Amino acid sequence: MPIPLPAVIQACARSVREVLLPALDPDDAPAQDQGRILLATLEMLTEQATVLHDYVLREIGEYADLVATIAGELEERRVPIETALAEEISACLEMAGPLVAHQPPPLSDLEELGNHLKSVTDRLLSVALAKRSTDGRVAEAVLAQARQQIYRERLWGAGSGFDPGATTFPGLGEYFRNEPQGAWSE
Repeated sequence: MPIPLPAVIQACARSVREVLLPALDPDDAPAQDQGRILLATLEMLTEQATVLHDYVLREIGEYADLVATIAGELEERRVPIETALAEEISACLEMAGPLVAHQPPPLSDLEELGNHLKSVTDRLLSVALAKRSTDGRVAEAVLAQARQQIYRERLWGAGSGFDPGATTFPGLGEYFRNEPQGAWSE
């Protein structure tokens, strides 16, 4: 898993607090103000990043309830709704329903599960290697997963500009929305 976004933002905030702000000219009030604004913004983003997932799910649930209430009221009063809008309402509520009803777990739970799966994988591989009870399928599966992980992590950090091959990568949104799991090419 990549370094959690809140940890990255906290590291930036620490650099601003411990290096940048002390290096600014104390007599330069606008620079001091901008530094404090930057630090406050980074601290706010740290907190927001920890709950962004929950925020979006809650907002989806609230809007789905609002759409259902308004549409239901109009239907009870026999107020006609254009067919295209009615279809759009149905599509939105159909998409929102499972998300709101099943409430995906918080990101911290997903990270914990990911770490647990990695630990179990390591222990399983140790057993398989110690007993020499693997064939080429296990090695191929491990290498295939490693290639995917490396590609995904390179893509995750591509915005830093440190990876010369990153110019050929898709954007993060494009990758996670459009590339099928297991699709990778150098």
